[in-house]
Amino acid sequence: MNKFKAGDVVIRINDNWGGCVVGREYVVVVYREGDNELWLQGYNKGYDPANFVLKEQVATKDEAEIVKTWFDKLKWLEDNTEIATFGGFLSNEVDDTYNLENCVEFVINSYEAYQAKAKQKEKQELLDKKAKLELELAQINEQLGG
Repeated sequence: MNKFKAGDVVIRINDNWGGCVVGREYVVVVYREGDNELWLQGYNKGYDPANFVLKEQVATKDEAEIVKTWFDKLKWLEDNTEIATFGGFLSNEVDDTYNLENCVEFVINSYEAYQAKAKQKEKQELLDKKAKLELELAQINEQLGG
C-alpha cells in the first residue's frame, strides 16, 4: 500500500528545496512509488517522499513545545555525554553521523538511554558514599568505645 495518495495533506520535515519549505503544508497530487516521487499541488516537479509526513501523523502538541523539549534533550546529551552537536548534525563516540532526518529519533532514544545510565551512575556514587560514611562511622564508634 502506498504511503501517500492524491489529496493527502503533507508537511515538509526536511531539506528546503525546490520551493518547498520545512514546516509548511502541501497537498499531494500523485505519489509515484516506482519512481519514489511525490508530486504536489502547484509544483511541477517530483519530490523525495522521505522529506514529508502526513499531516495526521504530526503530534497535536504545540510546535514550540515539541521543539523546546527536543532541544532540551539535545542540550542535555551534549552536556552530559560524548555526543557532539554541530551544524544540524549529530556525531556519537564512534563517529557515526546522523542527518536531520534521523536526528530526532536518535536524540530521543539516546537521551532516554543516557538518562538511565546517568541515574544509575548517580545511584552507585551515593551507595559508595554511604559505604564510606558507614566505615568512617564504624571507626569513630570504635575510637569512642575503645
